[in-house]
Amino acid sequence: MALGLGVAPPVISGRSRSSLVAGDGIYQSLTNPVFADVSASNTHVNLQSHVNLAVGDFHGYAEIYHTTSSPIAAFGADMIDYLTLQGPGTAAIPVTMTLHVDGKYIYDQNLTLQQNIDMKTDRFLTFGTGKREFTADYNRSNNGTQGDYFTFTPTGTVIQTTVTKDFIDVTLEVTQMMSPGDSLRFEGNVNGQCTTQFGAACAEDYMNTGQMGVVLPQGYSFTSYSGVFLTAAPEPAPFVLFGLGVVALILRRRA
Repeated sequence: MALGLGVAPPVISGRSRSSLVAGDGIYQSLTNPVFADVSASNTHVNLQSHVNLAVGDFHGYAEIYHTTSSPIAAFGADMIDYLTLQGPGTAAIPVTMTLHVDGKYIYDQNLTLQQNIDMKTDRFLTFGTGKREFTADYNRSNNGTQGDYFTFTPTGTVIQTTVTKDFIDVTLEVTQMMSPGDSLRFEGNVNGQCTTQFGAACAEDYMNTGQMGVVLPQGYSFTSYSGVFLTAAPEPAPFVLFGLGVVALILRRRA
């Protein structure tokens, strides 16, 4: 088996990692070869993070209730493995990895004086030497007048289906030339963070889907060092109940 671009075989064949952190002392992190799932909640925050290498999906959720006790809530989720191309001949062909991300921001519409909400998202996909990513930042404040600021910064091939201060639906794509037998390292990563001031409430919800994919020409296939990447059928969509006081929704994976 030939390793592309001079990279050495991994010590661990594949990895899924989920992590959570909140300002009132919550910290959890779990790393497993295939599946990592963590959650934490109290009277101030609700946090969830889920990664499954076999299905190739991510889910993340961070919520701060109306409280001054925990001004930050964040989740992280990533997976790492090596993709090996299988197929006829020795000619190099284009292999494309994708990461589809679908999420939303939920927040207080009317803030009282001095209240502030800031929600940040960063997502990236690496494949061999290629990297695609985006960052999004939404800030809402009341300093005498209501402030409303949203920025979205893509790097590389980022297909923007929907990008607003409320919804983000994008796909990252990285294409590399590979010959049968070549192996390239890949990593998909999903992170989100909410911060508030003076009792404002907000939630950053990526429980709907963060899905990895591989696009190959006809007649070719792939394996992974883990032996499990994208070998299982998608799971039933997880659900979460929002605690902002007026919203109670069950999110389902897009058909």
